[in-house]
Amino acid sequence: MAAPGEVYASGASGSLELDITTGFSGVMNTDVDGLLPSTVLPLDVIKDGTTVVDGGDFFEVPAGTKVTRLSTFADEVQAEDIDLYLARLTSRGLVLVDSSGNFDSGEEITVESLEPGTYAAIVDLYSDEASVTAPVHIWNLGDEDEANLTASPASLTVTQGTTVTVTASWDGLLGGERYLGQVNFLEGTTLAGSTLVTVNP
Repeated sequence: MAAPGEVYASGASGSLELDITTGFSGVMNTDVDGLLPSTVLPLDVIKDGTTVVDGGDFFEVPAGTKVTRLSTFADEVQAEDIDLYLARLTSRGLVLVDSSGNFDSGEEITVESLEPGTYAAIVDLYSDEASVTAPVHIWNLGDEDEANLTASPASLTVTQGTTVTVTASWDGLLGGERYLGQVNFLEGTTLAGSTLVTVNP
């Protein structure tokens, strides 16, 4: 199956069409996860040239999480360049899971099916500012339908190799929040593909 990896939209309500090239013949079902607003860690970051850990805090990844995402946004961080790290707390200390090191302060880490547990969001103040506040947005997207995202049709008959259109629609989102969700495409009850949906009202 070929489906968009992620789509982006804005507005408290709206819709997007997703073109899906099917990998099987039969009945394709759709369902959704989210849309989930982010939880924000407002990290106080103080530059220390001897370490990449200039600021950080812990958060939990619960059981059943499909997608964990950490993001910073350049319009929220008053620094020219930060880097973002995700680490897991273990009996041996912190173990790096992933990182993002763009050339500005907009960073993003997305990981599927993390083991439940305690993790750390860590920021390195790479540019020359002495200190900065860096809001880190965190999503732990699970199976929950938050009743603000739908996929239509819920079920349709498909032929392998053909392209069909599924419409993702959302409503009732709050301004100032940043949302993440997912549209899933299933062969019966087996996941065949999915598309992440990011909406910033």
